[in-house]
Amino acid sequence: MINIAFVIDTIESPYAGTEKQLLAVIKHLDRSRFRPHLVCLRSSQWLKTAEPGCKVSVMNFGSFFSMSFFHGRRRFVEFCREHKIDMVQTFFRDGNHAGTLWAHKARVAVIIGSRRNVGSGYWHNRREIAILKFLKRYTTHYITNSEAAAAEAREVEGVDPAHISVVRNGLDMNAYPQPSAEMAVEVKKSWGFSEDSTVIGVVANLRPVKNLEFLIRRAKTIIEQRPQTRFVVLGEGHFRTELEQMIVDYDLTGKFLLPGRSDNVARDLAGFDVAVLCSHRESLSNSLMEYMATGRAVIASDVGGNRELISQSDLGYLYPADDSGQFERQVLGLLDDPELRNRMGAAAREKASNSFSYEAMIGQLETVYESLMPTHHTHREERAEQS
Repeated sequence: MINIAFVIDTIESPYAGTEKQLLAVIKHLDRSRFRPHLVCLRSSQWLKTAEPGCKVSVMNFGSFFSMSFFHGRRRFVEFCREHKIDMVQTFFRDGNHAGTLWAHKARVAVIIGSRRNVGSGYWHNRREIAILKFLKRYTTHYITNSEAAAAEAREVEGVDPAHISVVRNGLDMNAYPQPSAEMAVEVKKSWGFSEDSTVIGVVANLRPVKNLEFLIRRAKTIIEQRPQTRFVVLGEGHFRTELEQMIVDYDLTGKFLLPGRSDNVARDLAGFDVAVLCSHRESLSNSLMEYMATGRAVIASDVGGNRELISQSDLGYLYPADDSGQFERQVLGLLDDPELRNRMGAAAREKASNSFSYEAMIGQLETVYESLMPTHHTHREERAEQS
């Protein structure tokens, strides 16, 4: 039995990308071989009532520049000893930093860092990169969710390729049935759109890296050429006020909506005729995988791991990020050709069914975890002798 602790800053919502993937891992790990524990540096409203499928421990960590760091470290060391933790996997900025240092202090045998973002200039400044390079000495292995993230870990942090495993995100395909025409009409009407409107949709957090300003500018031009076109972005975030003002400035009120975060993405995707991802940076987009799983025609910026999902032209279109001309040509081409949208969506759904399952993701993770255990046995003996 391998006792594994997953360390993350906190979980505010089970629907966010990394959080959703982590909770799926906890749920689906083989309990005859793995005993998972969830360790959160901070509490949240969701955690107070959630049932994530394993024991949850909150470290009440505030910052690295307060006594809470040392109190949290003491609690974490005691936690690891009490539960005989063999392996720690860390997520997010503070989770990666504190989790790695604390696991080293607790003499945990295997320490795994997660790398799930691409774009060091955005996610990591020079100081952050120096910290990650320092933590490399304590990190046994790295798991990335795309080849693009693995390349960045090698090039930016100097991680040995032999210490990186790529395990792509998974989906519960049963949760993404093929939408019906009736459902599409129902969803469009819920947004105040007519049933004969053609909807271009996005699922994304409202933050600058998602490049939604680009979409608003293009929406103005596209609607002028195809007046029945409407736009909707499902998500929430701190950039809402700026985006709402842009919508007003471009005279798109009622034509470009920000309804907030969806509580049923699989249902709401039925209302998309074309699904878009226009981010500046992505590692492996859960939204893009969900578009494909529900058979949507997809257009995505050619950044990060998007090319790993849209690996051939019949699965969707890629365009150079911020290339407004190519983006508009691709959008207009799909708006004018419903049969092409259907063919593209069907090919994408088949790819998702064959490649994006939770079973495939969990199987790969379990193999990686167990492959690291030969060193684990030696370290466990050393810990026993030291105690």
